[in-house]
Amino acid sequence: MIIKRTIKVSSEEMKIISAALNWKDGDEPTLRLGEDDTIAYSADFGNGYEMDIKVCGVAYEEGSDNSAWTEAVLFLNGAEIACTEVNDDLLGDWTFVICDKTFIAEVKEAEDEK
Repeated sequence: MIIKRTIKVSSEEMKIISAALNWKDGDEPTLRLGEDDTIAYSADFGNGYEMDIKVCGVAYEEGSDNSAWTEAVLFLNGAEIACTEVNDDLLGDWTFVICDKTFIAEVKEAEDEK
């Protein structure tokens, strides 16, 4: 069984997230996510299954890669049951296969309303 949900992220939010994911020394400090900063989006699959897709900040270390990173976490009734490897992009499909179920959260940029 495949269960798919779509998460739409506004263009304004994507600008902030893209800046954090691609942050380099010398960039505007306010665009960096610190180690306590997280931006999260959730997809509800029903029957107690939820997936969080997160953009996570890092502790600043001079001369290191201080850009944010992403991951997805699958929950069942509020308990974490799986997580992805660290990634460097938010958009696209985040997939977990648990027993006979495939959970897919597609993250995409929302089209601007005119």
